Amino acid sequence: MATALHLAFIPEVTLAQSAEGLLTLQTRTTRLIVRHSTPGLQAMIQVLAGSGATQDALQALVLQTDDAEVLPRFYYYLNRFQAKGILRTTLLAAGQPLATLCPLVEARLPQPQRLTATARVVLSRFAYCRRVGQHWQLESPLAPARILLHGGRGAALVAALAQPQDRHSLAQAVPEISVDGSEMFLALLAQGGMRSTVDATGQSSEETQDTLGQWEFHDLLFHSRSRVGRHDNPWGGTYRFLDHFPPSRQSNLRCPAPYCRSIRQTSRRSKLPTVPSQTSSKPVARSGSTATRR
Repeated sequence: MATALHLAFIPEVTLAQSAEGLLTLQTRTTRLIVRHSTPGLQAMIQVLAGSGATQDALQALVLQTDDAEVLPRFYYYLNRFQAKGILRTTLLAAGQPLATLCPLVEARLPQPQRLTATARVVLSRFAYCRRVGQHWQLESPLAPARILLHGGRGAALVAALAQPQDRHSLAQAVPEISVDGSEMFLALLAQGGMRSTVDATGQSSEETQDTLGQWEFHDLLFHSRSRVGRHDNPWGGTYRFLDHFPPSRQSNLRCPAPYCRSIRQTSRRSKLPTVPSQTSSKPVARSGSTATRR
């Protein structure tokens, strides 16, 4: 079964062209101006902003109108788009999407090393899967990207990686996937930081490292998601439920005031130490007047 990598811009990218012919790619957090472009490069960007294509198809499109001297600039812009976090990669197996690697932040994703025939890997213990829309979504607090799983084949591959697998055993675990498809899927996991190598004793590299070995899953997840720059989630006062739920009938919640005398009596009966009330006559400035601090 044939496999291929399909490239396209993330849906948040908007494309605009100025009167001088400059193309501007913009998202909520980044802006990139494409300078010194050629007709072939402009056609490539238009395709990436639309349905996308494989890298070989994009290269052939550029060469239809440009010379081979433009190819270094072609690869430069592809790397630039990836570093800016606006280019997503979809693994196609038998012409159908299997998994899509979507960047979260501006970061150059690592290039995975080719696995040997006997190298075994396992899913990262920090990776987690949840439903988003109509797809399963694989994320990790260590990952600068997320992976969308299309259909049941991608989920079956993830389930098989609960145990150490090499590229051949992984393809046997999911018969619809070829060895090349399993290897390319493992490469996507490596780019997303969601796989871990396994040594001869069966331990993963995450368990033997001094730093990662001491992190708990929930601690590292809250650590990464509570910091700006490690995810693409909105933060601050987003008012995301403004048009989804009616406002509360009671605008102010009244909390009962503590009854100090009752608290002191209860503390005396239970023989708990109490802090006596203190009064200070030190003046405190309040809107041009003085007040007694208690």
